Parts: sequence; structure tokens; C-alpha cells
Amino acid sequence: LQFLYLIETHRKSSMAALKFAARPATVVLLGDSITQQGFDAGGWGARLSNYFVRRADVVNRGFSGYNTAWVLEVLDGMFARFEDTALVTVFLGANDAALAGGRQHIPVEVYAANLSKIVASIREQLGAHASNAGCEILLLTPPPIDDAREQHRTNEHTAQYAAAAVAAAGRLGVPVVNLHAKMSAEPEWRQRYLSDGVHLTPEGNGFVFQCIETALHAHFPHLTVVEKASELPMHKPCHKTYGLGC
Repeated sequence: LQFLYLIETHRKSSMAALKFAARPATVVLLGDSITQQGFDAGGWGARLSNYFVRRADVVNRGFSGYNTAWVLEVLDGMFARFEDTALVTVFLGANDAALAGGRQHIPVEVYAANLSKIVASIREQLGAHASNAGCEILLLTPPPIDDAREQHRTNEHTAQYAAAAVAAAGRLGVPVVNLHAKMSAEPEWRQRYLSDGVHLTPEGNGFVFQCIETALHAHFPHLTVVEKASELPMHKPCHKTYGLGC
């Protein structure tokens, strides 16, 4: 009995020494269809969820077909319920960059202003909970377009929206991943990364995930997970704290 008591005392002291969370953090992905499809098999959102497994619940708020104006229409209250939010990605612009005359088109200067409004709304809503105080925001520009397979957008036109997103991020003081520039610099990016001229192939999803992981290391090292180690605490104790001999 004394041996069992000593084992249980050791287990409890080990659990007390470990850093773990009663509930996982939250990561929210806000965007259009490229985000909505991010939880498909091999999608960038699914990969991010696996990256943060046991540390953060990754929530998909991708709205297929939406531009920034329509996101603003539905944004009120969307983030108000989230607590312990560690990261929000804002990945919009592919639909705003539809050519003038199209239903989704938003002028580039309005797009930039809308990004600022979206970030301001997210910050205000998350501010309702003290646990969100350390939340980080990461912007992603729209990816490049394959003109040969897309009738409603052009790569040259979309590049203007990517540049506007980069400039908006600078004004807002948040990091940005210029996917348009990064993807365009890769060999055979049209065939490798785009499934239909706009949306992503599995390899394209992997590229987006890698860019986000690189951005985390560059800007938010406290959110990175390296060889299963992270400043983000695990949700509940490790199994090794339970049972005899642990």
C-alpha cells in the first residue's frame, strides 16, 4: 500500500509540474472557397489541424463564392463566441479580383478597405473575452490565376489585389503571406498548384500549409510545433502520467 501511495504521489506531482490546458486553444480560418475546401483530404486546413492536434481546435469559416463585402455582411458576432483564440487567418481576395462587371467583383481600393474593416471587427469581437488577448492575425493574399483555365479573372489583375493585401497588412501591423508572389516563383506552378485555374491541388494545399508554417516560425514562434514540442500547452496531461510505473 505504501508503494502504491508513493506511485500515486509521484504521478500527481508530475502532473502538477507539466503544463497542460483544461481546454485547447482555438485557431480560426476565415476565407472563401479556398478556405472552405481546406478541410478536404490533403487540404491546407486539414494539415494545419493535424499540426495543432491536441493543442488547438482549428475552426473552418470558409464561405465559398464570398468576396470581402459579403464576408462583412455575415461577420457580425461570428467571432464573439470564441475563447482562448491563438490565431486567425484571413484568406480573401480571389473573388474580389473577378473582372469588372462580374457579380463578385470588388474594386481593389474597396477590397483593401474591407480587409481593414474585417481585421478591426475580428479584433473587437475577440476582445470581449480576456482569454483572446494574445490572439495573432495572419493575412494571406489571393494565389495566382491560370489565365488559360479561368474566364472571370486574370493573373495580372489578381496581382493588384495581392499587392493591396500586402499594403493593407502593413497598415494594420499584421504579417502577411504573399501567396501570389511565392506561388508564381515556383516552376510549373499552374499545373502543380491549381486544379482549375483558381482552386488548389493537393500539392497546392501543401504549399499553402508550408507557407503558413514558415510564417508562424518567422512571426509567431510561440505558436510553432517542433518535434511535438510547443509553447502551446497540450490539452489534458500526457498518458504517461497515468498508471503504475510511469
